[in-house]
Amino acid sequence: MSEYLPAEKNEENILSVAGGDFDVSPVISISSFDISETEHAFIASLENITWNDFKAGYGGYYLQHEDVVDAEKCISLDLDDNMCWANATANILYYTGWLNISDREDESDVFDLFTSVFCYGDLYGGNTYYALDWFFTGNYIPQNIRSYDKPLRDAGGYFSSTITSSNLSSYVTTKTISVSVFSEAIDKLEQGYGVELSMGYFGSSTGTYRYGGHAVTLWGLTCDKS
Repeated sequence: MSEYLPAEKNEENILSVAGGDFDVSPVISISSFDISETEHAFIASLENITWNDFKAGYGGYYLQHEDVVDAEKCISLDLDDNMCWANATANILYYTGWLNISDREDESDVFDLFTSVFCYGDLYGGNTYYALDWFFTGNYIPQNIRSYDKPLRDAGGYFSSTITSSNLSSYVTTKTISVSVFSEAIDKLEQGYGVELSMGYFGSSTGTYRYGGHAVTLWGLTCDKS
């Protein structure tokens, strides 16, 4: 499942109704470069990145950059062990500019909001699509599903005066890795959207339920030039 959330600059009608300026204005930053004669890389959120900026390690190659949008869990505690979905949600909300709530200034502050409001991060997981709906409208779809983390009753809905339905984000569900899904994700990133990727496995190709899983913010990918 992949979620897409548009930048606030694409929602001028909502901004004018909500009033005030947002703390963070989204800037579409793209780096696109060749890795080799046959492989190409695409990275959103960072400009002027090249293959020379990557280092070998951790079984592959990695990039260290002070401007990477990446909310982190607390290493010393287990209260947020299953809150990868909240990390990804915080990254998307920060990157796309939806931060005019209290004194939240960056993705880490938004993640702190989720850890302070959701009560069972050490036991249950969640879903970025549902988290975005809760953040904007206050509606939490899996409120009565036992296997989901739960928010405090009086939290969320930070834009509920102007946004009453979850029409700002969308998702695509697929059981196979396909070029079309990732092509759509890259297209969204190029337009300034935030993209989250939820991964898991099914017991069979015809299985209904996903087992386990992990959520990450999708900033880019590598692909064959062909």
